[in-house]
Amino acid sequence: MPFAQTLIHWYERHGRDLPWRHTRNPWHILTSEVILQQTQVKQGWDYYLRFIQRFPTPQSMAAAGEDEVMTYWQGLGYYSRARHLHAAAKALAGMPTMPRTAAEWQKLPGVGPYTAAAVASIAFGEAVAVVDGNVCRVLSRHFALDTPIDTASGLRLIRDTAQSLLPHDAPDLFNQAIMDFGATVCRPRRPDCEPCPLHATCLAHRQGRAEAFPFKSRAVHIEERHLLYLFILTPDGLWLRRRPGRGIWPSLFEPACFDEDTAEKAERQALQFLHDINPEATPQTLATPFVHQLTHRKLHCAALWWQTAQPLTPPNGFEAVAFDALQGYAMPVPVTRLLSRLPIGWIVPKCP
Repeated sequence: MPFAQTLIHWYERHGRDLPWRHTRNPWHILTSEVILQQTQVKQGWDYYLRFIQRFPTPQSMAAAGEDEVMTYWQGLGYYSRARHLHAAAKALAGMPTMPRTAAEWQKLPGVGPYTAAAVASIAFGEAVAVVDGNVCRVLSRHFALDTPIDTASGLRLIRDTAQSLLPHDAPDLFNQAIMDFGATVCRPRRPDCEPCPLHATCLAHRQGRAEAFPFKSRAVHIEERHLLYLFILTPDGLWLRRRPGRGIWPSLFEPACFDEDTAEKAERQALQFLHDINPEATPQTLATPFVHQLTHRKLHCAALWWQTAQPLTPPNGFEAVAFDALQGYAMPVPVTRLLSRLPIGWIVPKCP
């Protein structure tokens, strides 16, 4: 049985039953694809349902403010995805009809070749192949493609191979099948080779080195940083500030944060900040330090807290947010994780 038919047959019998696979609505498919970038299906499932309930159309998201969109996105990470989806919604809201081709979808903010191909093929049946990490892995292994996938020539080889295999009468099924197959069978580690319906023709399996594929030309450099949060609680609420519009967690809210290359430097900065507010203040340690891992960063997170019964005017850039209003402020995951450990009785903000 040819490659494509084998995958589609497997998918029809073993494909995962996911909520976004029960629709041809291009906005819903776009939303699911944006959420699932850099997010596992298990985590993205509930977010997708909440997003579609609150923003069932591009017009509904276009009419919402950025802070509300970010609050619904809170906890998913890679927040530029939410901003791009919001910008795409505004563009779509002004169009008389939805785009139909991948080329048209790719003109929208934040919509790259993969997402455009997914929406166009699934919603409208365009014969255009998707290429994501799962597709790269499946094709690299099956055909023993040794060109590094993080090079222009390697990515072009994968795209040409995927397009050559795509059945024009079922591009939606093939695209979903190969992505699902890569996620559940042809996994990055410990691929399930023996029951795999493609193992008889898989060159990497024949060579006994499935996990060697796909090749990459360079390793990812992981930067280590030490983040110390200082929670200041006053009768008016918790001091928060908005992060800069660039870097990690752009425009989300956080307490005073000191980002340094060592824990000692971060602590000195935090204590000086607090001393400038009240020379008599003595902070307390909040919970045990932990590591928050991002794709290119390993963040060592720790926190101090200090509470005062005296009203204080927040310094420039900060605002005192009433505890019962915190749910309306989107914050990075480490901050929400630490909020739940503060020894006071107020409601910790959660995703809507």
